[in-house]
Amino acid sequence: MDGIQNQIDPGNPVDFDSSDSSSLSDVSFSKAKTVAQVPYSLERSLEALDNDREFLTRTGVFSDSLLDAHIRLKYDKEIMPLREGPTPKEFELYYNV
Repeated sequence: MDGIQNQIDPGNPVDFDSSDSSSLSDVSFSKAKTVAQVPYSLERSLEALDNDREFLTRTGVFSDSLLDAHIRLKYDKEIMPLREGPTPKEFELYYNV
């Protein structure tokens, strides 16, 4: 709905699967870089939500306080705990000595 109301041009359709590296081998770099990317992590998704929330609060279905609480909960329960411990790669590199 946000794209319709703000008349955001979705661009031309693409004829390759950006998640399939074999299909990307036939695509030029200049063509591939024109494809919009979605946030690559939960943290980047929450930042995007925080920066562009007006379309969710416009009708009153979601309030700023609800979105703030949701973002804070996701940070506290899902992002921060992962930062407090080793990653699987760190565990592999340093704990299997």
